[in-house]
Amino acid sequence: MTRLAKYALLAAAMLPLPCCFTGVESTPRISASEVRKEVPAPTAEQRFLTDIAPQRPAEWTPGKAFIVTDPKITVIFTGSSAFDTIAAADTLRFEAMRPVTSFSGEAQTEIILGHGARQYAYRVNLSPDEIAARPSLDIPFTVEQSLVDSVRALLAGNTYHVVTPLWYSASTGRAVTGLRHVPVTVTDVRSGDIAFPLKVYFRPDVTDSSIAPGEYFMYMSVGSERTSTRNFHTLFAFADPRLRYQRITPEIWNLIIHSQVKEGMTRDECRLALGAPATTGQRPTTAGMVEFWQYSDGIYLLFEENILTRFRR
Repeated sequence: MTRLAKYALLAAAMLPLPCCFTGVESTPRISASEVRKEVPAPTAEQRFLTDIAPQRPAEWTPGKAFIVTDPKITVIFTGSSAFDTIAAADTLRFEAMRPVTSFSGEAQTEIILGHGARQYAYRVNLSPDEIAARPSLDIPFTVEQSLVDSVRALLAGNTYHVVTPLWYSASTGRAVTGLRHVPVTVTDVRSGDIAFPLKVYFRPDVTDSSIAPGEYFMYMSVGSERTSTRNFHTLFAFADPRLRYQRITPEIWNLIIHSQVKEGMTRDECRLALGAPATTGQRPTTAGMVEFWQYSDGIYLLFEENILTRFRR
C-alpha cells in the first residue's frame, strides 16, 4: 500500500461516525411522583379560627338560638302565613326534629323553631338519621348564635392591623373607604347577612383626617366552604406590616395606607397599597417589554424594570 493510501485510510477513520443520538436519551426521566409543587405553609392568620364551625345537628338541644339575617325567612316554613312577620336580628329557638314523609313517600325531617309563642316548621329532604350524621346543617337566612359568640370571645378587645380598606360605618351602615395596615381594636362581633355570617366591629387606633372618628365594621366569614371568601386573614394581620418594610419612606407609606400610588413606586409598594391585581401580563412597547397589572375596579398599572411608570385609576 502506498504512503498516500495509508494517509487516506487514517483520515477516514478519524471522521465522526453517523449516529441518531439526539440528546434525549441522556435526559433523566422524571416521574410524576418526583414533581413536587411548593405549597406555602399557612400563615398564623390563616390558621386562626379554623376550629370555629357550626355545631353538629346531632348536638342541637332545645333552646339553641338562630339569629335571623333576612325577614324573607318566612318563605322557607311550611304553612306560614303572609301575615307572619319575622324581622332581621330576631331570634328563633330550636325546639325539636320530627320525621315526616313526603308526597312521594320519601323520608324527610321537619325542624321546629319557636318565635315567641309561634312555632314554624322547616322541612329538609333528609331523614333524621341522615341529618344526625352531617357535620353541619344550614337554616336559610339565619346564623347560629353559638358561632357568633365563639368568634366574639376570641376577637373582642384585641388589636389587629386591617388589611382591607372596605369598611362600613357603624352609625349609617354605608360603605366607606378606610385605611390599610393601621391598628384597630375589635369592639364586638355580631351576626351578618345571608352572604357573610359575621360583622366584626372595631375602632381605629389612629387619627386621620380622611376617616371620621367612631366605630366601623367589616363582614367576615369562617370555615373553608365556597362562601368563605372573607376569612380573618383577608381582613386582619397580627403584626404591624410597617416593621417588615422599614426602607419605605414615610411619604410612600402614607400613600400606601390610603390605597394610593404614584409613579416611581415599586411593585411591592403598589401591592401593599392596592392588594393583589386581578390580572397581570407583559406587552411590548418601543422602549421594550413592560409589565401591566389590572384590577377589577378598573385601576391599571404599568411597570418598567420593577418601577411604576404609568397608571390609570
